[in-house]
Amino acid sequence: MHKLGKVREALRNPNDVLNSLENKATSQNYQYQRIYRNLYNPNFYLLADQKLYHNKEKRTAGITEHRIAGIIKRLKNYSYQPKSVKPKDQFPKNGETRLLEMSFADDQIVQEIICMILTSIYEPTFSEQSHGFRPEKSCHTALKQIKSHYSGLNWFIKGDINGCFKKIDQHLLIKILRRKIHDECFLGLIWKFIRAGYLDKWEDHKTYSGTAQGPGISQILANIYLHELDVFIDDDKKNFDKRHCRLMYCRYADTFLIGIIGNKEDAQEVKDAVKNFLQERLKLELLEKQIQIIHATQKARFLGYDITTSRITIDFIKPTEATLKKNKGLIKLYIPKEKWMGSLLDQKILWIQKDRNGKEKWMPVARSSFVNRRPEEIIAAYNGEINGMYNYYALANNVSVLNKFYYVMAYSMYKTFACKYRCSMTKIKKKYTQNGVFAIPDQASSGENKQMMFYQNGFGQRQGTKKSTVDQKYPSRNS
Repeated sequence: MHKLGKVREALRNPNDVLNSLENKATSQNYQYQRIYRNLYNPNFYLLADQKLYHNKEKRTAGITEHRIAGIIKRLKNYSYQPKSVKPKDQFPKNGETRLLEMSFADDQIVQEIICMILTSIYEPTFSEQSHGFRPEKSCHTALKQIKSHYSGLNWFIKGDINGCFKKIDQHLLIKILRRKIHDECFLGLIWKFIRAGYLDKWEDHKTYSGTAQGPGISQILANIYLHELDVFIDDDKKNFDKRHCRLMYCRYADTFLIGIIGNKEDAQEVKDAVKNFLQERLKLELLEKQIQIIHATQKARFLGYDITTSRITIDFIKPTEATLKKNKGLIKLYIPKEKWMGSLLDQKILWIQKDRNGKEKWMPVARSSFVNRRPEEIIAAYNGEINGMYNYYALANNVSVLNKFYYVMAYSMYKTFACKYRCSMTKIKKKYTQNGVFAIPDQASSGENKQMMFYQNGFGQRQGTKKSTVDQKYPSRNS
């Protein structure tokens, strides 16, 4: 047996280590020590590789004992130095570089181990009002919390923290980590990652603030940092509620929505307190346009939904048979038109033509890039996009509006098949539609009479999901 294999057998199971860390997480004033030594445990690297295996974007080239030994050696002599990350994406509106981590394979493995350790230490202490990048949390859990807890409010306070991922104060972050973690070697390794910089046109650029936005340790570090805001608002809520007002709060990553039962002066007071806390305590600036007070009967945009209240009348009959009428504001969630229409326009599936009077004529467009795909691949692609849109907006009260989105997608698909087979759209529909269902033979499936059917499940309102997969495509998280 290889020497490393014998060492691996003698070391603790990493799941036992993580459970032990988690069990101490809620112990007040407990300080974690000697964490760095867990990075000498080869079993942690195998567990990290298993977790990364299921994510193709982060998947490593495969872990070997020789590779593990090399990483551990560099960690032991403190020569390990993370490589610069690559900018992966651009903000479509302003072209500002967005640092989505595309780090190298060894760094992915080490970051995953650090992430597992930090999650065990901090996850049990996080607020129930925090929903971004957390196990069993998603955009849907945030939206459902708002729908169930924000009834009767008068004001929304919508906040988008200005460039949070890039402007986190690194020294303050380490100071926050140091409250619970008394292991300078472990903190030093985190420091190396957040200072690693990024690679642009093959030139290194050092970073002096923030964490890269994307996978790796950046998400857990951002939640640790913004947990300070969660705690501040929770304390403020207790004081606020004593004044016969109420405050509700929900955060997803770097965007939050506060609900106020009170007057506009109360809302302004909370807004000022939050803005000052972020600026003075967390060194994060909120511009006026990024923190807004919105009346509850208007629409507040949060996580791609428009959120508002609906006024309904409820009759209460007293023993004296007197009838009282009471208005209660129920939360309603809506799909903004520009979300589903914008998706069609961005993908050039829809062309809108206006006549002389300004009346719009919608014209679905074939997708030339799909023409050379196999027929079943074309339907699968359209089905995937329809399912993606519906799965994200299934909570909406007006989710049936996606029938319009479906109509355009369907006719775009028909036209794409017509281009592929060089015939009319009418012939395509007639050939492949039976009993109102468009379907084609699925050559990729085994067995006889297998068909790939176009989406037929409708768009009824339904409960959301805790799965983080709903967060990955619709909408952008900053919307």
